[in-house]
Amino acid sequence: MLFFHIQGARANSAGRFISLVQFYNPHGHLLRTLRVPGNGINSIAWEGSSMRMALAVDSFIYFADIQPEYQWACIDDVIVYAFAMPRKDEICVTFWNSKSNERFAKNVRGLIGICAFGDYCALISEASMKNTFALIICDAKGTALIGKYMEVRSGHFFINDFSLYDPFFLKEKPEFNVMTASQLITATDSCVYLWHYCSNEPNNAVTLQICRENRCTQKTVKVGIDPGTKVPESDSSRFTLRDSICSLAASENMLLVGMQSGAVRRYSLRSLRHEATYILESRACNIYLNCNDTKFSVIDIDGLMTVLDLNSASFHLSDPLHNQQLVTVNRRKDCRGMHWSRDMPDLYVTMEKKRMYLFRNGDPEEPVLSSGHVYDFSDLEIKAILLEEIMQTPQTPRKEHVVHFETKALRDTRSMILHNISFQDSWRFVQKNGHQRLWQLLAHGALQKLDLAIAKQSFANFADIYGVYFARKLEMICDEIQQRAEVSAFFQHFDNAEELFASMNRVDLSLAMRIKMGDWFHVGKIIRVGADDDWIRDFMFNNMGEYFFERQKWDRAASYFTQSKNVEKLVVCSYLQEEYDELEKIIHAAAGNHELLANIGSMFCSVGMCSQAVLAFRSTSDMNPGIEACVLLKRWGSAFSLVTQHNRQQITVVLQRYIGHILHAEMKLCAINLYRETNDHENVVHLLSQLAMQSVTVKHSPMYMKKIYVLRALEVSMHAMDSEPACCAVN
Repeated sequence: MLFFHIQGARANSAGRFISLVQFYNPHGHLLRTLRVPGNGINSIAWEGSSMRMALAVDSFIYFADIQPEYQWACIDDVIVYAFAMPRKDEICVTFWNSKSNERFAKNVRGLIGICAFGDYCALISEASMKNTFALIICDAKGTALIGKYMEVRSGHFFINDFSLYDPFFLKEKPEFNVMTASQLITATDSCVYLWHYCSNEPNNAVTLQICRENRCTQKTVKVGIDPGTKVPESDSSRFTLRDSICSLAASENMLLVGMQSGAVRRYSLRSLRHEATYILESRACNIYLNCNDTKFSVIDIDGLMTVLDLNSASFHLSDPLHNQQLVTVNRRKDCRGMHWSRDMPDLYVTMEKKRMYLFRNGDPEEPVLSSGHVYDFSDLEIKAILLEEIMQTPQTPRKEHVVHFETKALRDTRSMILHNISFQDSWRFVQKNGHQRLWQLLAHGALQKLDLAIAKQSFANFADIYGVYFARKLEMICDEIQQRAEVSAFFQHFDNAEELFASMNRVDLSLAMRIKMGDWFHVGKIIRVGADDDWIRDFMFNNMGEYFFERQKWDRAASYFTQSKNVEKLVVCSYLQEEYDELEKIIHAAAGNHELLANIGSMFCSVGMCSQAVLAFRSTSDMNPGIEACVLLKRWGSAFSLVTQHNRQQITVVLQRYIGHILHAEMKLCAINLYRETNDHENVVHLLSQLAMQSVTVKHSPMYMKKIYVLRALEVSMHAMDSEPACCAVN
């Protein structure tokens, strides 16, 4: 990024001239104004290899560190940042998980901005088409979930429903972007765009919301035009705007639009109605809303941060509906950024030069030396990222680039518990500072000291019902050592808890704790030491087998299933290991278990082992699956044998399927023999006639043809003899 600077002076409200340096981008937009003490700036110069500059003022030389506006955002513990690749036109967007240190890179051409909320991140970039811009929503790994192209009509305010198939297009550059849980809001100098989206499961996927009627509905509101001004449709393109947008902030219910004139317009996101206009002394470069929409802060062009109370608006006499004055809660100079707490509306942190200040109700705490950028503030803990150090080697960020700070209240509460301050004093301190994190810390400290009354009340104060039940459970235990063991297990210090149970000679409690944890290998150690119940041993071996079975270690799982006598799982393991000899041995051991034997038969049938499958099905009371297995594997001899022995009703069906098979193989003589064995003379005559016709064409020997015709005549006479009794019965 290139900077241009202009040095000069201007008069303040008291008539005194103030030396200042103004920074501009290559497009001539004013970025920031730097105030310099002294009577005048004599000279100014940039350092050749960094973003530092030197200023000669009177008889002094001042050095200033200039921090550029990086393109970055955060998705929980995933930091998304962009940097330019050398000798490439594309911008590299890196998704870095600061916990697992995983990195995913995504190249984007013409990147304009990055914003994020919750589990999703939005990338705003220039598209390949002229005057077209794209919005892409990604997950924490940089995978594009859905995208949009947008179009802007100058001087209008659009809201477009989220749709997969309805693209819309932009003709202006969306420089200001903000994201909420359900909306992506972008803005140009004159237009604001709200992209609505929804998700039924926000920790896993994004679902699309389609318009009910035309799939793309639009609502239009003028921005930069005084309320009540009517612009004819025919003259709207020639209407000149008197103001332009310079910043955005949004929550689920409210949208704040900062204007170049210093006004901040407030809109309702539910009805998209202009609710109020707040008048500020200078234009807001950045706007920040607190967690419950009761306060917001602005950082102006001079780096002055002002915290304003939305509940204290006073109406202006000239326009009581829109122009309102707000009560200033706090002011800070030389601010480069701020961040509101996500769970306390009066708690915020500011970054001033190289220091970080924490404010509670406008009262600052002791500053912390840091040049980081805050990306999360919750549970009285501040998380910041050192972007300047990351940008030196952007392709290899380290975990040391993420720093954590605790608030003074959290540090003091922990110190009071560690230094054995009375819990009554700690209770009063936590009650005064009132936060769930402090109550949790006090409850855990009281548990460790076995002050169960304080622990139970502290758990109740931050609505931990399971903690209350646990404290009541401890009250019913009379032995102090057992209480300490239960507390150690509560804090997941299981080895310490087991030692305490062992000192009480309570192996059963250690065993119950390990079983509840599912730590079956420790259960095995305890059983070898003291417990010898067979059902516990079988239960342990079975769960060990399940542990290895889930990890596809079939051989180790089979050994444990053998010890636990779990034959069903042992059958599956043997089948997956292709140990069919072991599977055949189980057939004799599982006599009487018809369901298991049927499963074994199906397993043998699936691998083409017919005799073993028949052996398994023979051990059951139903031989129909065995017959079907023989037919499926085309073992017709075994099929006829089983049908003859067990189920003669199926002989016709099996015979027809078998004859169809041999006829398909052009084995007509075999089919004739089968029909003769079943006394089906009609089909024998039909097949002999076909065979005689084929013999003429093939030119067999006269003796062969004579045998065919003689056999055909015998079958006809036998068919006539079989049909005579039926005719007599009819007469």
